[in-house]
Amino acid sequence: KLVFTGKHLGLWLFDTKGNRPQKIDVSTYAGQGDFDSSWSPDSKWIAYKKYLKNRISAIFLFSLETGKSTRVTSGMLNCFSPVFDKNGLYLYFLKANWAGAQWDVFGMSYLLVDMDWASNLYVLPLSSKTPSPALVGEKITNNATGDITVDFTNIEERSFKLPIPERIFMRIAPGTVGTLFAYEQILPRGFTRNNLSYDLYKINTVDMKPQMFVSDINSFTVSADGRHVLYRERQTRAIVSTESAPAKNEKKLDLSKLEITVNPIQEWRHILADTCRIQKHYLYDANTHGQDLDMLEEHYAAYLPNVVTRRGLTFVLNELLSHISISHMGTGGGDALSSGRRDRVGVLGANVEIAHNRYRITKIFRGDNSRELTASPLTLSGVNGKVGEYVLAVNGNEITADKNFYSYFIGTPGKPTKLKIGPSPDGTGAREVTIVPMAGDNTLRRLDWVHKRRDMVNKLSGGRLAYIYIPNFGSSGMQMFTW
Repeated sequence: KLVFTGKHLGLWLFDTKGNRPQKIDVSTYAGQGDFDSSWSPDSKWIAYKKYLKNRISAIFLFSLETGKSTRVTSGMLNCFSPVFDKNGLYLYFLKANWAGAQWDVFGMSYLLVDMDWASNLYVLPLSSKTPSPALVGEKITNNATGDITVDFTNIEERSFKLPIPERIFMRIAPGTVGTLFAYEQILPRGFTRNNLSYDLYKINTVDMKPQMFVSDINSFTVSADGRHVLYRERQTRAIVSTESAPAKNEKKLDLSKLEITVNPIQEWRHILADTCRIQKHYLYDANTHGQDLDMLEEHYAAYLPNVVTRRGLTFVLNELLSHISISHMGTGGGDALSSGRRDRVGVLGANVEIAHNRYRITKIFRGDNSRELTASPLTLSGVNGKVGEYVLAVNGNEITADKNFYSYFIGTPGKPTKLKIGPSPDGTGAREVTIVPMAGDNTLRRLDWVHKRRDMVNKLSGGRLAYIYIPNFGSSGMQMFTW
């Protein structure tokens, strides 16, 4: 049996022995996302979360025998990540009172700084005759028959918060009998969605003391028997026993010899067809803005014989999707071929011109030297670069206009680099300074542009008007808005 979700907010059950899926539930909230569904050990129950009309998530239990779902939490506080213990006696879940700024997928509420919210771990004895783990002591209750009994009378009243300090727990998973794994989100100061990391804790349900299992990871899953954990740490993966915390680099998977053979032409034809299929089934408008996707697929398939790179395919797909005329629609990514090592080029946050077979500074962009991303290398203390000065040498290599200016800065981004600058092209009065070239200066140039307009508005209005610049409504744009 399989449980899956669809883009039309439904949770479905499919029995491989049958031929029709069964709808378990459907959400009324467009931001439902994952239902956090989990199976009971006897495969007769499915626990899941669903957002209610008040946009608070509650826990439900679905019985495969009766085909009915029953809500087991009130919907007053967000409850999520329900899991059965391996004995089938308890349902564990997380409950959170969200406080502070939170990213709203359909609103205008954006996360600017650190969030202040946390979740607590709760346990719910499924039968009114099952003692709570807190009363069992060191003895772990066993389910001799293996059958799960659920008593829905006053069921939520039996749930209680475990004596574990609140944390930003995002998900839990059952280990072997008497153990749980809890996934805590770590929020570094100035974080974005791209630099989030997580710590994984192992919790003994007797003493209720979380023990660090593995830190600074990006995802995890526990095997069905609870004996192994597969986790991802950036680009590496490891499979380790759940008995004890793994040592550093223990059981790291060597995927360097993993190969897959593909036929790009056949694959691209399938990707094109899949692109149209996704729009047919997932777009909010069943009429796809009046476009005939079958005709569009046939039309753009004629371009495929002339496509030679994945980037070319992406161009064709975006041309196809442009007919639907809807914001935020497009495609990207895919298998990009690597041409081997690429040395990045450092930049100085400045414009230069050729003069006397040398390169002369014509503009230095003003940034914010208190932030690494917008620090202007030539304006830092001890460097004090000036417009009109010449860049004469880098790391002891003389610079002339016979070569491209940026060719002298290959491999320098983020590295201390010695620069010889001075007021004369012949080196008279020159000085040597140490700078750290940037990998790119687009943000610096934009900030300089903002500074100029802010100064202009301030001057023309006599200080009575403020200039506000919001580059975009993503997390990076909201963060830059606070600068």
